[in-house]
Amino acid sequence: TQTVPGRMRELGLSEREAMGAVGAFVLTGTETVQSFVPRLVAITHDAGVLDRLLLTSPSDRWRGRVVEEALRTAVPTPVMLRSVTAEREVAGVRVRPGDRVVIVTISCCRGAGPFDPGREADPAVRHLWFGAGPHFCLGMPLAMAQIDSALAALAPVADAGRPVSVVRRRVARRVLIPAYRELVVTA
Repeated sequence: TQTVPGRMRELGLSEREAMGAVGAFVLTGTETVQSFVPRLVAITHDAGVLDRLLLTSPSDRWRGRVVEEALRTAVPTPVMLRSVTAEREVAGVRVRPGDRVVIVTISCCRGAGPFDPGREADPAVRHLWFGAGPHFCLGMPLAMAQIDSALAALAPVADAGRPVSVVRRRVARRVLIPAYRELVVTA
């Protein structure tokens, strides 16, 4: 009961379900760092705000909004599996308690529009990429710390007055999680 799988077992999950959830935690944590950080660099470079982002304190509200907006448009977790808790109708389909549904978070988040670093978070999709609500990602603080660490590693370059630029990129094909096969950054 001192571990996450033990706690999940206490809450009624089978051993197989608990271990499946642990596997999902590992996968989503890895995809956030491996997939999102390069995409954050590319998105903010393309929008002309990368150097400002690198020079802004992690506690700055603008920086937080930009990272959140990039998370919304990059959507490091493109789909999520959930269990239905109450009978409802969703888009004309009746769902009942215990049914499993797939939430296509990438469609939900991208439906709010293209990347806009000046935009306030849309409350309808805010933090959906981390699960939102009662299923909020336990690894979110670690993911955010890793994002801050990656930005901090690039900050001295921008601080020295050398602009950081994306000079070449190749999208990874035939992958589950959208990512770059190659992203070359120069200063």
